[in-house]
Amino acid sequence: MSDSNTDPRTARPLPAGADLGRPRLSPKSASELLQPERVPGPPVRVVKRHPVGRFLSFVFTLVVVAALLVGGAIAYGRYEFTRPGPSEESRTVTVAAGSTLNDIAAAFERQGIVSSRWIFWAGVRLSEQEAALKAGEYLIPAGASMSEVMEALVGGRSIAYAITFPEGLTSQQIVERIRANELLVGEITSIPPEGSLLPETYHFQRGDTRENLIARMRRDRDRIITEIWNRRVEGLPIDTLEEFVILASIVERETALADERSRVASVFINRLRQGMRLQSDPTVIYGLYGGGGRS
Repeated sequence: MSDSNTDPRTARPLPAGADLGRPRLSPKSASELLQPERVPGPPVRVVKRHPVGRFLSFVFTLVVVAALLVGGAIAYGRYEFTRPGPSEESRTVTVAAGSTLNDIAAAFERQGIVSSRWIFWAGVRLSEQEAALKAGEYLIPAGASMSEVMEALVGGRSIAYAITFPEGLTSQQIVERIRANELLVGEITSIPPEGSLLPETYHFQRGDTRENLIARMRRDRDRIITEIWNRRVEGLPIDTLEEFVILASIVERETALADERSRVASVFINRLRQGMRLQSDPTVIYGLYGGGGRS
């Protein structure tokens, strides 16, 4: 039996305090000794964010999301505003005087001119053309985009109608024709003086007033008569512009052929120079029937 203080493997005395029950570690090999030992990583730190920082991060996220949504909505609206519209055929639409952009957009949506009243409204507002929209009657082509519809209203390219007044009509007859036209609105309060209206073909839009047409005929008459009077030859037996207008009206009524009027005017001027009566049928008819003319 071996001594407890003797190493049984070598029979050599153990150092004082040696523990025979503790296993001995095997020495490392040469290759293991050459390998560097793994250095432990830094301890994991748990960073606690300040409440203000978390709030600012949340707000920033909301701003980014909102910007993306707004940008997407603008891109979609711009696409809808410029793409071909829903109308499959040309349509005539009327924009009444005093209509607001809301009224126009709602009416166009009901009539199938635009696909969305809100996109049309927003497109016009963003284009800053709301105040430039004009009342009138418009022919909208098939497939017109909202942008093209807006441009038509801004440009005032409404449908034009025409009314013709033959030469030789009295003021009363001209007023009767204007009153009979159902595309015009408003009343004519009084019959203009004879010779104060220029007979011509006039273009107008649905909803124009009758008084406005009368005013245009007066202005055109004054312009034409003044130009002719300023170019008159000297020595005519006519002293005033009013006398010239009366003679021109008689000549127009005497013949409907333009190439005959110069000869008729020469005959009347010669009679005036000799102090003769004109002996013109239109003067007799006017004296008998007045401005209403012979029925």
